[in-house]
Amino acid sequence: MEKKKKSKLKPILIILLVLVVVGAGVGCMIYGTSPAMKCKKALRDADASLEQKKYEQAIKKYEEAAGYDRDGSQGAQKALMDAYAKYAKALIKDEEYEEAIAQYENALDIDKDKKILSQYTELCLELANDFLDDGNTKEAMSYVKKVLAKEKKNEEALELKEILETTDSPSAKKEDKTD
Repeated sequence: MEKKKKSKLKPILIILLVLVVVGAGVGCMIYGTSPAMKCKKALRDADASLEQKKYEQAIKKYEEAAGYDRDGSQGAQKALMDAYAKYAKALIKDEEYEEAIAQYENALDIDKDKKILSQYTELCLELANDFLDDGNTKEAMSYVKKVLAKEKKNEEALELKEILETTDSPSAKKEDKTD
């Protein structure tokens, strides 16, 4: 009788073992294709691209990760914002200021990070002052307006705006002609 129990038990144990192995395989397959896993892989790929200073490639991967990170638990949005800011800094080194401003604006569209906002403001005001020094008040004002669109009460931008409006006013132009 004991042999019969063992012989009946053996196929049941084999079936259970097969079910456990198949179940684990299916579970791993489902987990591996889950949004969280896809997000983590995209983040790893993006980080590697960023380390290699392949900014555009990194940003595409961060954007992909952000698409999987719907609840924000993986930190993809913050990573994407940081990538935009790092790309902006690299563009500044190459004196590609317009593109750098665009990348800062992309970062600030994600979150109004104070550090990034400060870098953006500094760049815009530096360009505004350069254009003012060159006598191009229209371009200078465009950069001041960019700052004020993000920081309505930025004192330096407000002062520069006042100077530009005074410099650009018809009465100021008349005074210049009479001197």
